[in-house]
Amino acid sequence: MRKSTISNFDHLLKYKSPIKAKTFRSTQIVSSINVESSEEKLQQMIAAGMNVACFDCSQEATLDEFQKSIGCLRSALKNYNAQRKS
Repeated sequence: MRKSTISNFDHLLKYKSPIKAKTFRSTQIVSSINVESSEEKLQQMIAAGMNVACFDCSQEATLDEFQKSIGCLRSALKNYNAQRKS
C-alpha cells in the first residue's frame, strides 16, 4: 500500500470548487419579519444568510404597512446585491 504524501484534509483545502461558496447555500434560513423591521436590519439578515422571509400576519397591521415592509425587503435585497457585485 502506497503512503500518500498529502493528507485528505490538505487535498480538500487545495480543491478548487466550480461553485463559489458565497453564491451557494445548502441550508435554508427562514426568518419571521414584522412590520417594524428596518431596511438596514433586513440587509444584515440577508448578509448573515437569510434565504426566506416570512411575514407575521397575525399582528394587527394594515395592508399598507405590509406593503411598506415588502418594499423595504426588496430594496434591502437590491442594495445587498449591488454591494456584492462591487
